[in-house]
This record gives sequence, C-alpha cells and structure tokens, in this order.
Amino acid sequence: MSVSLSYLLLVAQVSLIALLSFGFILAHRGRGTVHHRTMLTLYIMVCIYVPVYLSQLLTARSSAGFQGMASWSYYLYLILTAAHVVFLAGSLFLGWQTIGIGRKLAKIGPEGHYFSAGDHAIHAARGQLAIAAFAGLALSGLIGDIFIF
Repeated sequence: MSVSLSYLLLVAQVSLIALLSFGFILAHRGRGTVHHRTMLTLYIMVCIYVPVYLSQLLTARSSAGFQGMASWSYYLYLILTAAHVVFLAGSLFLGWQTIGIGRKLAKIGPEGHYFSAGDHAIHAARGQLAIAAFAGLALSGLIGDIFIF
C-alpha cells in the first residue's frame, strides 16, 4: 500500500500546527532556549513544506469534482485559495521578522535565552501576529484539503 504525498503533507501540516502550539506554550512558561530552537525548527520546516506542497498542488489532479466554472464550489475554492496565499505570505514574512527581532533583542544568560521587559513585549507582539497568520494558514489549508480529498 503506498501512501500518497497528499496524505504525508496533511500529516506534516498537522505536525507543524502541533510544533507551533508547543513553541507558544514554551514561550509562556519562560523556556526561552527551547522556545528559540522550537520556533527556528518550525520556520525551517515551513520553508521546506511550502515548496513541496506547492509543487504537489500544481502537479496533482484535483478530485474536488468541480462541475466547471459555474459551480459554487469552484468559486468557494478560489476564494479559499486566495485567502490561503495571503496567510502564507503573511506568516512567512511575520515569522521572518519575529525571528529577526528575537535574534536582535534576545540575551543569553546562565539559564538560556531571555528578553528584558521592553524587548519581550516587542517580540511577543510580532510573534502573536505571526501565530495568527500561521493559524489562518493552517485552517484555510485544512479546509482546502477537504475539497481536494
């Protein structure tokens, strides 16, 4: 029995959501070094996932069963795909900015990575925007996968 790339990508997508949640929890618990490593790993995995997903999406035949351009599901899928692309661009951009802010402002002490009070607020605010964009990306992707499968 062969496992299709679509199912592997779906499992990877759910894993990325779990990794994001874990990183968020680590930040709230003050585990700076583990949070730092987790979020860098997440960003690298997303940067690998995106081109693989896009190549699969562009080359695979859809089983969505659209009845042509007159179908309501066709337009719903186009709107969902447009939202997905906006969330993708936003999450990659905001993630990159959050990592840059974290690398610039984080200090390393005897207990690992930490921020001063003002620097923490800057990084956390940008991180929350990135998490919101990533959550929108994940949700729109999972809903889109329902159309494809």
